[in-house]
Amino acid sequence: MLPHALLALSNDLIDTYSNYVPVYTDASKTDDGKVGVGCYFEPTRDSTELKLVHRITDHVSIYAGEMAAIRLAIQTAGQLNCTAPVVIFSDSLSAVRSLELE
Repeated sequence: MLPHALLALSNDLIDTYSNYVPVYTDASKTDDGKVGVGCYFEPTRDSTELKLVHRITDHVSIYAGEMAAIRLAIQTAGQLNCTAPVVIFSDSLSAVRSLELE
């Protein structure tokens, strides 16, 4: 559970993108090495809700899964007919930092 102050900060940050189509990404890995990724496009007045999940190569790192989830979100956003810009939210600081360097 997030501390109240951190939750408020997260909600404030998300609220600054109220004119964007919000997309949330994540990855997970089972104990036996199966990896899945997903992204969730939140419904807005200009777009409908969209949930995507995919299995990717077994035994890859969580970092690779998080990057694959972000890629899935970017590719999907490029195929949608959204009039609003898209913002991607990830819980992977290492993935975000990798993208900042490029």
